Amino acid sequence: MKVTASGMYASFDDMCWPVPGECAGDIEWRLRYAPERLSRADHMLAASIINAYRQMVGDPETKRRAVIRQLRLAQRERSSQQHCEGRSDG
Repeated sequence: MKVTASGMYASFDDMCWPVPGECAGDIEWRLRYAPERLSRADHMLAASIINAYRQMVGDPETKRRAVIRQLRLAQRERSSQQHCEGRSDG
């Protein structure tokens, strides 16, 4: 199965999932403590993370394990690229 990581998302098996990482942590902090600093891109990423969580909870264990394995692969690929698209440090 080929994993394609692009920005904050990973695509594999005709699916697209948000990749956890530093940017998601930044967005979590802004959601809690500085919501006025959230961009439209931040809102969209937060919504996709919530949707991914909802989907994963409902999926059978074998699919969850396969998705997590691919997300970890994409996360390692992203961390080697050392970038964080759409980040708002304002």
